[in-house]
Amino acid sequence: MSSVNRNVKLLGVSFLLIFFGFDGIQQYVTTFFTNLGLRSVGFVSLVIIYLVFTAANPLGAVIVSTIGAKRSMLFAVGFYTLYCFALMSAVPLVIYAASALLGIAAAVLWTAQNTYLIRASDATVYGANAGFFSTMFSIGAALGVVLMGLLVPILGFRTGFILFAVVPLLALIPLAYLADIRGEVRDDKWRMIGKALRSKTSLRIAAVWFPFNFIQGLVIGVLPLEITTTVGIVQAVGVLMGLFYIAPMVSAYALGRLSDRIGRERMIHAMYGMSILGVGLLIFGRGNPIVLVVAMVTLAVNFGLSRTITFALVGDIATDRSVEAISALTWIVQTIATTAALFLSIMFEGRAVYAVSLVGIIFSYFVFFPVRQLSLGVVRQRIAEELEE
Repeated sequence: MSSVNRNVKLLGVSFLLIFFGFDGIQQYVTTFFTNLGLRSVGFVSLVIIYLVFTAANPLGAVIVSTIGAKRSMLFAVGFYTLYCFALMSAVPLVIYAASALLGIAAAVLWTAQNTYLIRASDATVYGANAGFFSTMFSIGAALGVVLMGLLVPILGFRTGFILFAVVPLLALIPLAYLADIRGEVRDDKWRMIGKALRSKTSLRIAAVWFPFNFIQGLVIGVLPLEITTTVGIVQAVGVLMGLFYIAPMVSAYALGRLSDRIGRERMIHAMYGMSILGVGLLIFGRGNPIVLVVAMVTLAVNFGLSRTITFALVGDIATDRSVEAISALTWIVQTIATTAALFLSIMFEGRAVYAVSLVGIIFSYFVFFPVRQLSLGVVRQRIAEELEE
């Protein structure tokens, strides 16, 4: 990993700490509230987060453009801890308010992260640096999910949540040491974002972000309950959910470097294929522990591939002038996908959830289809022309 520079390493360590704490709690939100007899509160909280995240992405891009990615991340971190503590109140209104604040903070944090990662990286190693970041993120999240699964039977949900809630604040230390890398401050930030949202080429290539995040919504919402029902023990949630972070942990850097060599286009098609296969297994093997494990492994490997490729892809298709706007657009698509999956988790049960999910993934491929044979260099040129008309 010698190609990874100091700033990318600090960024990776920061997100390791943030999502050790947050993902360790997030994966148990629906289970926690189901045990309290408040099943809908967990789902509604997650839906609020992602709805507000979606709506706030343009604002996030403006904030990042104005104060820079480093300061934006420092600002956003505290809201993750605030949300985790709010969960323990078990008061729906308090939880929903904290969820809305977290949605805004998440829009700022992730737009800043993707913008910073691209600006801190040479174009020849976008994939490798995205892979390193994904590895660090996944180490933190995997440890958090697995450790929380082991601690819950011993300490209970509330004590576990308290311990994990303070960990994101430790990320302020490495974030403070990041170089303050930012683009030229412009007066047309809102105009650029508006054009990105109307750009046909941008919207078609942004469909690539849909399947990965739709599946993430299933992972957050319905799959923990599916695992508990099929396997029969809560500890299995931590182990199987941990696969979604362990797989990227061991494969993301290698996949990122591979994508730098052979191109992101081939990896995108592999991502779609594995998404369809994994969800298909969930449909036809529901209730079978072995098939469930195979489906989870398939989707977990795809998770590592998808997260790495989608981070790097922003650098492939955005110019320095448009990177915040394109980052915001991709996060809008991602949060719409995750929110849609969470809504499905509320509205449907059983195979119907996975069947509708499969239709959504296939539909996103048809949206992407018209640009699939274009080189990313051509896509980048078209987007630049459409944004600068």
